[in-house]
Amino acid sequence: MPFMEWTGQFSVGVDAIDGQHRHFFTLINTLHAAFHRGEGESELRQTIEELADYAAFHFQSEENLLREIKFPLMLNHEDEHKRFTAKIQGFRDKLSSGNFAITVPLMDFMKQWLSGHILGSDKKYADFIAENHISINASGG
Repeated sequence: MPFMEWTGQFSVGVDAIDGQHRHFFTLINTLHAAFHRGEGESELRQTIEELADYAAFHFQSEENLLREIKFPLMLNHEDEHKRFTAKIQGFRDKLSSGNFAITVPLMDFMKQWLSGHILGSDKKYADFIAENHISINASGG
């Protein structure tokens, strides 16, 4: 069973964004599986770098969408993204300083943050899109 399983409850109704969110689930599950196989430092380094890079891409995509639809809570959403980025940078810094005991805290943080962010903040813009009958094209905007 995966560490994080995608279900319909996580859908925000925007295919491009849902696909990006699914990719986060894949990254977390990859890290979890590597941890349980006893794979170490190189897998952790690779996954955390991919996670940071992918987060930057996803946040830019999502923020572009929120600007396009004139989402009123845009600044709050951006702040959440900035706090996430800072937290991931903290994990990267610990790893760079030789602390390899970050895997479990990283997985726990990702699971809690991603679930909370999607089901909380992201659902707010999903509701805004639905309530205002905003049509989103296949690329997300």
